[in-house]
Amino acid sequence: MRFSNPMILPEAKRSHGYTRLGMAFAVLLVVFGMLLAVTKFLDLSDLMEGSMDEGVVKAVQEGISAYARNPKRSSRSAPPYPDVLDEADVGDSTPDNLFFFYVLPKGVAVEGWSKTGKKEYRSPSGGTYVYDSLSGSFALQAASRDAPKYDVARIQRP
Repeated sequence: MRFSNPMILPEAKRSHGYTRLGMAFAVLLVVFGMLLAVTKFLDLSDLMEGSMDEGVVKAVQEGISAYARNPKRSSRSAPPYPDVLDEADVGDSTPDNLFFFYVLPKGVAVEGWSKTGKKEYRSPSGGTYVYDSLSGSFALQAASRDAPKYDVARIQRP
């Protein structure tokens, strides 16, 4: 039996599977998609770490502001801001070594935060934050080498 069109093959000779080239192309697409997903995930991890730092810093700043607005502390002889933010030991933040408990109701034990001095703290992203009891500011130290990419505003005296 002869066919007039050489492009049309009888049913028995047609291929019903994928070619090697087609499979290689599909694998390359999957690998490319996975690479994109991994890079996006890594970018989001850095962003989440910075956001966590910023969240803790904003909470502390709000706590300092609330401390200053407290009517029980409104006497003119009392300083408007606490001398220190906590009595925690120098070192890492743990449930037994809570940070910021003078300005936050329960204090904070966030993994990655550490206390490097009486009024100095290091965030998980490497930024060094310093508390100034005279102005009530809790801000990123200007000379911090590994400072986070975001800018933290200073608390204004009420």
